[in-house]
Amino acid sequence: MKTLTSVLIVLLAFVSHLSAQKFEGTVTMNNSLYGGMTTSFYIQGDRAAMVSHSKEIEPGSRTVIDRVTGDYHVISQMQVVKYNLSDPQFAALPGQNATAEVTNTGEFKTIDGYQCEKVLVNQGGRSAELWVAASLANLDIASFMIPRSLRREGRFLHVEGVTGFPLEINGTDDRSGQPFTIKNTVRVGKVDSEKLTIPAVASTIEINSLIEDIEDAGGDREKLKQVKENLNQNNQN
Repeated sequence: MKTLTSVLIVLLAFVSHLSAQKFEGTVTMNNSLYGGMTTSFYIQGDRAAMVSHSKEIEPGSRTVIDRVTGDYHVISQMQVVKYNLSDPQFAALPGQNATAEVTNTGEFKTIDGYQCEKVLVNQGGRSAELWVAASLANLDIASFMIPRSLRREGRFLHVEGVTGFPLEINGTDDRSGQPFTIKNTVRVGKVDSEKLTIPAVASTIEINSLIEDIEDAGGDREKLKQVKENLNQNNQN
């Protein structure tokens, strides 16, 4: 009996150790909004590289985030834009992190080999259906993202009271009224450390000045194009 008890203690300790381990691997997120944008997260513990696959994004550009220091580097071929996630201008909006009502339905399905439970979430009047893999409780991509950027459908990537990581999210966008689906594909394994490096580049852009230019441009593509041309001109000087 003592032997059995000892074995159980060792097994429980091992399971606890595994659950405490930090995630390393790749998450590919496909969001049906924004023309079906796909974003890849290359995660190694507390650091991640984020790459968005879109014709609007400069090829080869990426963002490297350290969630311990809060440092956030947007890297392109010619420049690095550096800022910190603690900056007040990136903070969550009032009410954005409202307490969520969480309902575990007890309904399950398998997604990419992971057993997922259907969880219903209502947060601040916004609701969604999540298919959550409890075995991926050590994975949290929302902690690598600008807090304010999670005010819409992104708020469901991490919800207090939900244990695990959502491999599928279904809901309705509160701004456009369009239904959306987010599908996350997870691959556990070693990540190329080169993706997480900060290269030496021609110049570093002052983030506050850049944000003011972008806000002035609004959604005007011609003005945004001018902002980009100004950045390129700065690099040549």
